[in-house]
Amino acid sequence: MNRALSDADISAVLFCFNEARYIEKAIRSLQNQSVAVDEIIVVDDYSTDGTVDIVRKMASVDKRISCLNNAYEKGKVGAYQTGLEAVRTEFFFVMGADDEANPDLVNISLKYFENIKTPFFFHSAELIDENSSPLGRTFVSSFDLETCFYYNKTGGLIFARREAIRNFIPFPEQLEFEDWYTVLTLYQHYGVIETCSVPLVRYRIHSESDSQASRWNWHRRLGLLERDLRFLRLMQQRVTNDSFKSKLQHSILFRERLIRGLPTLDKGVRISMALLKTYFSLALSRFRTSMVDKRVRLEK
Repeated sequence: MNRALSDADISAVLFCFNEARYIEKAIRSLQNQSVAVDEIIVVDDYSTDGTVDIVRKMASVDKRISCLNNAYEKGKVGAYQTGLEAVRTEFFFVMGADDEANPDLVNISLKYFENIKTPFFFHSAELIDENSSPLGRTFVSSFDLETCFYYNKTGGLIFARREAIRNFIPFPEQLEFEDWYTVLTLYQHYGVIETCSVPLVRYRIHSESDSQASRWNWHRRLGLLERDLRFLRLMQQRVTNDSFKSKLQHSILFRERLIRGLPTLDKGVRISMALLKTYFSLALSRFRTSMVDKRVRLEK
């Protein structure tokens, strides 16, 4: 690592709402970096479960920790912007308050900057459970230009120079989530999205997380598709490149077809054709297995 980067000052930004169970682990993982962070900015979005008390207690013995408290619940977008506006260091990175950082996150991230041309990149992650035990799976963040979709965008997971912030804040008032917007806005400005495939964030899977809550809730899945449409239409109004607008339109049409293709069952439950296909494939597989077992018994 060249000397300029190794001496760079760095902030970690966490935004949280009712994360009393995990916030201490998240902050400890930042305190224990092999290359120290200079500031840990925690933005609390009006928690009611004691999160703030934990952060303030830790801040009383570690002056690098600052706790910014929203006077009312602003949501993830508002909390995220509050944290970004507080960054004063040359570099910063963002992490969920229920996640944990690899001890070498800062060290490896600074080295990664030696080989890229953009002032930002996105992290990939290792999955852990509620007790911080590895689940044996990782995800690599990736941007698909043809569909304008950013896969594994959960939490943003951006590591960047402070100069990159001015390209995507202030967020639009009607914005419902920040990570996908950040990616598309940066792509429009720089023409490329950089991703580090090394899983430097330990991303927690737990029952209270929004992504898990929607996993088998088909009403929620429909709601997310409709939310995606609102977002993509918002982006269409903001981008200036005709080719990019066209790709956004294709992405919109794709989601509209998905919604129209969701057959309605009793009580308004919607289920995707992909799930039906999987169900029938499993049923057929079980039928074949039972027939084979029956034939084997007869042959005996």
